[in-house]
Amino acid sequence: MPSCTNLIAAVDLNHRAAGIVRRAARLAALCHGRLILLHVVEFDAGYESDYVPLLTPDQVRGDMERQARAWLLGLACHLNLTGVEIIVRSGRLHDVVTDLALERQARYILTGSPRWGFFSRLGSLARERRLLALGCDLVGMADEWRSGRGEVIPV
Repeated sequence: MPSCTNLIAAVDLNHRAAGIVRRAARLAALCHGRLILLHVVEFDAGYESDYVPLLTPDQVRGDMERQARAWLLGLACHLNLTGVEIIVRSGRLHDVVTDLALERQARYILTGSPRWGFFSRLGSLARERRLLALGCDLVGMADEWRSGRGEVIPV
């Protein structure tokens, strides 16, 4: 196990993110670890005709990444989190999360409950051999507003 525990909180930009990030920050504090907030921009290339002049796919992707970074920074400030690293990357969700976990030698990947389960887009992470060899655990965080108890459910 790595000497400094890295935790990756992979979040969508929605109302559930604050609860997930809050719990991830508590877990990072308990483990004396470092929290990394991750958002993955999944963008299918195409020209955006709603704008004048037309935007190229790279311009649209860049705008989406800047907006996501600003959103996560605002969330971290709202929750009074310090020492949090914010990463926004483009690509296929499974690949980006796996690559970052391997790159940072992450001990935990935390996601919201819609992101885990057998048929979800991250469900296959629990069976990812490279993450299993690293000893990285995928943890699904139950929604506070639904469970009321703030349960943490391992996948």
